[in-house]
Amino acid sequence: MKRLLIVSLFFIFASIDIFAQSKPDSNAVFNYYVACATGDVKNARNFLIQYPDCVDIELSLDNFFGDNDKQKSSEFAYQRFANYLISKGIAYGFKDKESEEEFIKKYKRYPILMASQYGHSDVVKLLISYHSNLELKDEHENTALIRASQNGHLDIIKELVNNGANIEDHQGEILSMAAYNGHKEVVEYFLKKGVNVDSKDLIGRTALMYASITNQLDIVKQLVKNGADVNAVGDSNVTSLMFASQQGNKTIAEFLIKNKANVNAKGYKGLSSLIIAASNGHSEIVSLLLKNKADVNAKSDEGVTALITASANGYLNIVKELLKNKADVNIKTNDGYTAMHDAIAEGKTEVVKLLMEYEADLLGDFMVIYTDIATALIKQHSDIACMILKDDRYRRMFFNSSIVPTFTVDGVEMTLLIYASREGFVDFTRLLIENNVNINEQNSNGHTALMFAAANNNVEIVRLLLYAGADANIKDNNGLKAMHYAAGKAQETGDTRVFNLLYTHTNTND
Repeated sequence: MKRLLIVSLFFIFASIDIFAQSKPDSNAVFNYYVACATGDVKNARNFLIQYPDCVDIELSLDNFFGDNDKQKSSEFAYQRFANYLISKGIAYGFKDKESEEEFIKKYKRYPILMASQYGHSDVVKLLISYHSNLELKDEHENTALIRASQNGHLDIIKELVNNGANIEDHQGEILSMAAYNGHKEVVEYFLKKGVNVDSKDLIGRTALMYASITNQLDIVKQLVKNGADVNAVGDSNVTSLMFASQQGNKTIAEFLIKNKANVNAKGYKGLSSLIIAASNGHSEIVSLLLKNKADVNAKSDEGVTALITASANGYLNIVKELLKNKADVNIKTNDGYTAMHDAIAEGKTEVVKLLMEYEADLLGDFMVIYTDIATALIKQHSDIACMILKDDRYRRMFFNSSIVPTFTVDGVEMTLLIYASREGFVDFTRLLIENNVNINEQNSNGHTALMFAAANNNVEIVRLLLYAGADANIKDNNGLKAMHYAAGKAQETGDTRVFNLLYTHTNTND
């Protein structure tokens, strides 16, 4: 009797110990997920036979290692989990280590999502037979049905739906993901299942918008045929035509316009499809929109027009097309800038030339013109600065003024002549000299154009200035002459040409 009692107690405690193993260790979890992600039904089944209650065990950094793996350090756990995600092509392309760590720490998946995402229908059926929860969500709120829709696995979609997967609450996501990735049969399936063709995903976009972004013409036609609203607005009031215009998808844009898309609708910050196409350099879309009566002078909330943004970006062909269609060349933004101002500021020489041919005006007083010229020089576009000063409208205003403004570059006070001499802008320097600027003007430190040209070994500028009568004997606030700066440069470079030029023009006894 006593022996029987001992044996009974042994089996009781043995049973308790067996049941205590209900949570798998990290190796078992790892192998289970590999099986689900690769379609290894045999190993997935073996895991579930041993751990039937773990069918939905979460794949995340926190849960990747079981309680029986305490001998492993947290650093080891992180690295092994990271290696798994990287090997599956899940974690890649991060800009820095911090971004990678943030992704890995937030990452969360479930077996049913993995099998559905990678298209393993036999594994999905196995998991369903173990009563997997079909509504589990990853860190992006995606369910197994959404993942299957995203990847076009129609057989899995049907399996999930037939086993109760929720379509109603995820209409926007499943239809949009299928449309975005070009899965026409999946789109057709959901439409036949009664999914609302204009349903929106979590950020407020429809399937038609996504198909317009990724240039899925057949799906766009399919959706419109099923009643999709071509003028529906998504997040930030953006329409499908705006998305097509942004991406340069001409055939999509043509189809949407043919089906009465509003070419003059305004979305985010008041941007129209024309402004969006122009800012992204899509000349064919611009022509298409203008042909269909898009407002060439439509303004955004900030007063930007298609011409202004195309000019700033240097899209010459688009600027030509807009001007041909009577774009207002002198229209201003809310801040008072025109297409000409922006083209100058961005150094778009050919655009500036074209705008001037269309009589673009800088629309400002002397200081506005001066600022534009200085901006062009600072951005190393002396050709634009010359172009402005050769225009009679600005030349007369500029050279008839008694004002000699200055600007600061790298903490140094500059005039136009001083800066041009320092940078070696020969043509611009010559233009200033020809129009009788004060060749010996000094900044607050007493520096002249000749001193800057000498300090930078600009031989041709030095010759120009000396020939025009620049005084080589002027001293700066430290008592130095241009020759002294030339001497320092000659010692540094071994090139004595500027020093020799100045030596013959300098009173060395002073």
